[in-house]
Amino acid sequence: MGPKVPVRLASSLLSLTLLLLFAPPPAHASNPDSEQFDAATLTSMETKAATAEPRDQCFLYTEILHGWTELAGRDMLAGDDSGFALAVQHADADAARLKSAISHDSKRLKNAELLLEHSVHRLSDMLHASPMDQHDRMQAVLRHVSSVHDDLLAAVFAH
Repeated sequence: MGPKVPVRLASSLLSLTLLLLFAPPPAHASNPDSEQFDAATLTSMETKAATAEPRDQCFLYTEILHGWTELAGRDMLAGDDSGFALAVQHADADAARLKSAISHDSKRLKNAELLLEHSVHRLSDMLHASPMDQHDRMQAVLRHVSSVHDDLLAAVFAH
């Protein structure tokens, strides 16, 4: 059996790990996290995506799902359990919308696939750090989003 780690040290290490996983990127970063949306903006984007051209919807829903995923991570880090749960619920709903929007003539399929792959990784990280009462829900959402990612990846290769 290994050495015992004091509870305070273990708690500090967990906090540091969560901070590193979910901290916003530097302002000059050019990555999927560079734009951070709030709940009102994402809800507005959902409304616009619903009426967008069918060829544009795949990427738009991917972008929105990614935004909800990032917001969930920020809410988790801030200890906002209700905000976290709401963001995860929206991400799951947008995964369903995304699945129905995937078509072989969608615009920006590869960009959507890369962004969705990043979201899957973020959700996986959140699953490991999620509160026990949210663990089953997070696991189901991760499975759902991973399945949609597989469908999107298949569309990219079929294109």
